[in-house]
Amino acid sequence: MTDQELDDELRSLDHVAEERGAAALDTIRAAVQRMRDDGDFNRLMWALPPLARSYALCEKFEEAEAAANEALAHFRVNGSVRGQALALNALGVVAVRRGVPSRALEVAGEAVVLARAAEDPVLQVRIANTLGIVLNDIGRLTEAVQIFEEGLRAARGFQGEAVVLRLRSNLSLALGRWALKEHDERVPEAIWRPRAERAIELMRPTLQTWREQQKWNEICNALDHLAVSHIVLGDLAAAHASLDEAESLMDESAAHSMVFFSCARARAHLHAGEPQLALQALERGHAAADSRGGHMHMDELFRLKSLAHEARGQWQDAYFAHKRFHELRARLVLDRAEQQASALAVALNTERALRQVTEERDRAERAHREARNDQLTGLANRRRFDEFLAGVLPRASVEHPVSLVLVDLDHFKSINDRYRHLAGDAALRWVAKHLQAQCRQTDLPARLGGDEFALVLSAPLAVAHQVCTRLRVAVGQRAADLPADVTIRLSAGIAEASAPCDAVHLFKRADEALFAAKAAGRDAVRDDHPDPRCE
Repeated sequence: MTDQELDDELRSLDHVAEERGAAALDTIRAAVQRMRDDGDFNRLMWALPPLARSYALCEKFEEAEAAANEALAHFRVNGSVRGQALALNALGVVAVRRGVPSRALEVAGEAVVLARAAEDPVLQVRIANTLGIVLNDIGRLTEAVQIFEEGLRAARGFQGEAVVLRLRSNLSLALGRWALKEHDERVPEAIWRPRAERAIELMRPTLQTWREQQKWNEICNALDHLAVSHIVLGDLAAAHASLDEAESLMDESAAHSMVFFSCARARAHLHAGEPQLALQALERGHAAADSRGGHMHMDELFRLKSLAHEARGQWQDAYFAHKRFHELRARLVLDRAEQQASALAVALNTERALRQVTEERDRAERAHREARNDQLTGLANRRRFDEFLAGVLPRASVEHPVSLVLVDLDHFKSINDRYRHLAGDAALRWVAKHLQAQCRQTDLPARLGGDEFALVLSAPLAVAHQVCTRLRVAVGQRAADLPADVTIRLSAGIAEASAPCDAVHLFKRADEALFAAKAAGRDAVRDDHPDPRCE
């Protein structure tokens, strides 16, 4: 099964995993088990990445990795670029949910390169979400915005899809956090304010769509994201309102979400001059992280703790919190160095894999062209001509007639006999060049063999006759690659189909018209008489 041949069930499984996430697990698991029982392993491989994603969202990480790795091994063997990207993205989701950013960056970085090569915009958007989330979480905000923006550009044709709505929400968060960082660093307001305002602009319609669809988990995350931009713009009432609603919808077992929420809430309290409330919010986030083993955003949590203790005059507590912040930030720097080294290795491996895929694709395309094109002239060969003619004739009508032109070079044998085959080949290429020049995109010029050529024109007989007249004049001009005393002449026969008709019958009519042109002394064009069977 090729990437283009995925059936409706596989597309449906992929869609339900994207739309329903963890809630889709039982549906996808049942379909995968049925495929295993039926021995349908080719289709099974395409069902495994959606299964892995659903497992990851249910925090069944071992099962998720097993499913994604099984699919990845299969796709690497059969060379499917899209399949590899899909499986790697599933592994990226697992790493994100596990809170292992270095692993998430490694696999998502490879996946995004493969998705670009596969020219699959939907997959590009998905992987942009995964990679951008990790970059955002570890504070690489500029890069996160860049990858989200790239995904948004790829999504122009399907803006209402769930994956695009998530991407808009994630881009909104990255822009809000970037604006907040610049605000804290005392960057001029003219730089950070537009980012915060665009973040809100992106989020509002997305949030409205999710409210209409009653997507509570997405609404909760979106409200968190929206609160960040309200905080940086100083609209603390709106920030707290967003956070209050988010808290009412939140699954507190999700440590990653709770730490981020606690930091946003604490930040709003600090802006309002309420350090004690900020500390209470941060303690909730710390407790959630300790209970679930999460560590995303923990550097920010300790930084805010330090600010809150400092605002209360608790200098020793502020010092210890600040020290812990720097320890975590130092670890992030080391992690980043490891990630960069890993990314370099991934880039080299990916480049090598893509080069092999490209070479194989080029070989396949070259073989395909050679099977359907004449190697000497570059025109369509007899096989492609027969396929094209059989494809256009069923659509022939009075309003859209099809004309078939058969062309023979006059006295071509004498050119070969006198000047040898190199001159003969040059003569054939000369005629092919002018045949091609007379055609539009809807027409097909072909070399049938020897000195026999054909034109299939989406035009009536009168137009085809004009084309042949121009062709006779053009080929009769002096050709630089031919001896000075050689002038190319040709004879042509034309038949028109103004209704669906048999290709063999139309060819016979055009051939009879060509015979009439030769019988009339050559260097001529003859039209076939209308046939009631093609009226």
